[in-house]
Amino acid sequence: MKNNIIKDDREISMKTASLSTDISDDAESIATDHNGSTETCEMNTETLTDLPDPTEPMMIADETIADPAVAWQSTQTELTASFEQAKSTATDFFNNNRPLFTTLGWIALAIIGAKFVFAALGTIDDIPLVTPLLKIVGLVSVVRFAWRYLIREQDRQELIEIIDRTKIEVLGDREPLS
Repeated sequence: MKNNIIKDDREISMKTASLSTDISDDAESIATDHNGSTETCEMNTETLTDLPDPTEPMMIADETIADPAVAWQSTQTELTASFEQAKSTATDFFNNNRPLFTTLGWIALAIIGAKFVFAALGTIDDIPLVTPLLKIVGLVSVVRFAWRYLIREQDRQELIEIIDRTKIEVLGDREPLS
């Protein structure tokens, strides 16, 4: 079996060698077009020796070489124009959406402020004896407020007047919606 494979390989190599010599010896071949008719065409017999050596530098005509300073100047002009156009587009976009950016800025500022407040409260909470002291101060403030404004009816009316005046100062003189 092994001898048959070797014999087949020799036959294949001999057939390919003869096929390649037939193609190189033949300068003409027959081509078939879509209609089924055949016509004779010549093969290109140009060899690699006719092509220029790729390792040798090529000579370029003088008129195709540009002055590097002029090329840099034109590139710099194009880049400057592109940056100016991008700046103009960004400015127009910002000006057209100014209320949105203002609102987003205030929201971001509120979030950052809340982070600072919570960080400060967390730091104060970590100090020993400060937390119980602040709880006592808060309890005293609530008792004092209740004693001052919530026990008697006359004091409650005074508290309602103070709240109404504050609403008018903050929100303006508006009639209620209901």
